[in-house]
Amino acid sequence: MRLLIAALCTLFACVWLAPHARAQTMTTPEELPRSQAFVAYLRGTIHSKVVIDTIAAMDSRSGQTCAEPHQIRVIALGLVRPVAIGPNSPTPNGGAWTEKISAQRCGRSSVVNIMFVAGEGPVPRPVELLPGMTSASPQLMRDVLTLAISGAVLVASKQQPAAKDCKQTRIIDTSAPTVTGDKRAEPGSIIGQTWFETWTFDVCGTPAVVKINFSENLRTKGTNFAISAN
Repeated sequence: MRLLIAALCTLFACVWLAPHARAQTMTTPEELPRSQAFVAYLRGTIHSKVVIDTIAAMDSRSGQTCAEPHQIRVIALGLVRPVAIGPNSPTPNGGAWTEKISAQRCGRSSVVNIMFVAGEGPVPRPVELLPGMTSASPQLMRDVLTLAISGAVLVASKQQPAAKDCKQTRIIDTSAPTVTGDKRAEPGSIIGQTWFETWTFDVCGTPAVVKINFSENLRTKGTNFAISAN
């Protein structure tokens, strides 16, 4: 009888523990900070080292170095592809997400954006994104950047004519979005929320700010944009 009870207890324990031992898959941004395994990864030394090394590489390319310890804090998470993490895995096993990070080092403070791609190797691969508080997704950043650079060169050339030949235009900051309207409730409207951001560039030493106007396209489920270079 004792053996039977022990066997039944073992069986029920296995059944009860099984759901907790399964891999987790997060399909919305809101689920990421709710996952204990994912949050433990974010706070762990493996992830922190990758973030700090990535920021240091960004600084180096812009001619800045810092030997002091970096202070980093994740201020927002975004989901690119569903993220999976196993019960005994120290890092996510698949998916992609973005992190908006507040970074302080050597008296400087900035906001950087990094996308992480999991599943290609033992540690998720970092992909540098545009800096600042922009709300643009990685795909939207790529779509907008080329035209934004052209706009920045135009702005800079009005101040410094030689800037029109610059081949080293660099984006140095982006503003948080400013909402200008919302037509989602209007019958028949194909435009939803509208907003703008300002993107700041360094055009071979000449600062240039361009305004990016965004609008939700309810028909394509994408985002329209227009560059304003004054």
